[in-house]
Amino acid sequence: MNKLNPLLSLLLLINLCILSGCGSGDDGSTSLNAPDQTLTVQEDIESGDLIGEIQVDHAQTSSLSFNILSGNDAEIFDMSNDGKISLADGISLDYEETDSYELTVEISDDVSSDETIVTINVSDVDETGILILNGITYEFGDEGILLDEGASDPFDNGNNTHFVYNFSFAEGDLTQDEENEEDFEFTNITLLFATELYSPGTESFNLGTFEHASGDATAEELDGKYFFRELAFAIDGNNNGTTLTNEDDVEKDIIYLATSGTVEVSSTEGNTYKLVFDITISQIDFDPELNWLYENDIVPNTERHMRFTYDAPFKVVSGDTSEEVEDDDLN
Repeated sequence: MNKLNPLLSLLLLINLCILSGCGSGDDGSTSLNAPDQTLTVQEDIESGDLIGEIQVDHAQTSSLSFNILSGNDAEIFDMSNDGKISLADGISLDYEETDSYELTVEISDDVSSDETIVTINVSDVDETGILILNGITYEFGDEGILLDEGASDPFDNGNNTHFVYNFSFAEGDLTQDEENEEDFEFTNITLLFATELYSPGTESFNLGTFEHASGDATAEELDGKYFFRELAFAIDGNNNGTTLTNEDDVEKDIIYLATSGTVEVSSTEGNTYKLVFDITISQIDFDPELNWLYENDIVPNTERHMRFTYDAPFKVVSGDTSEEVEDDDLN
């Protein structure tokens, strides 16, 4: 039996140690690892609120660094030194505008590094009495005005087919006329919202779900339908507390018009109504010479979807008088 040279045996042992790690147990599996993660947050969180923390496995040191590589060009999110993601200052989320974000984050422990995909899902919140538009939050007053227009002909051809209620509410003050206590109006307006709803039949207003109808819809298409054509809101563009009441208002106020969607109307008691809006809106280039708002041109790149609820009592006005609507008038 041949014996190995002692020097050769030592070299073989060293080579084996290099190849196998000499029993160190380090198979490379202990390097830093950050798996892809999903976080969920409600759209009504406030600036600075914590969204979540990045999870890291097998860090070799306690000193970690985090860096957002992509997905945060608008600087919506802040990343702390310890891997916590929060909503940046002055930022608000809107589910209807963006319901998900995807960030690529690099994590390092000075020994190794890894990249992870962090998906942030935004949960919808049914905004009650609050409308968020262009980063501004409008909070409507706790009472609206309901104009009972009675039986109506949607096409002005002498054939009444529907019963019309016009609901309006505002961020502003609801005031009562000192001389005529049956007359109400909004003052100090920041935003005024109005929708004219047509319910089928001519005896009373019927509760239900009203769908947007295009301006060229025919009488046959609208027969027996719950619908609306004019649903709009005006923003006080010249900060004078009024909307569309003078030439300066007409020039500077901003008007949005619903171009599709639904309005669900229910009533709990008396003159308290709950209106659930699920609509797509666009800004219009308002021309006061036109008869209908839907005849105005749409301003490009202003379309957005919104959903919110307004639940409040209404001052009911019929013509020049204010009257209570009895429960049995509603079907």
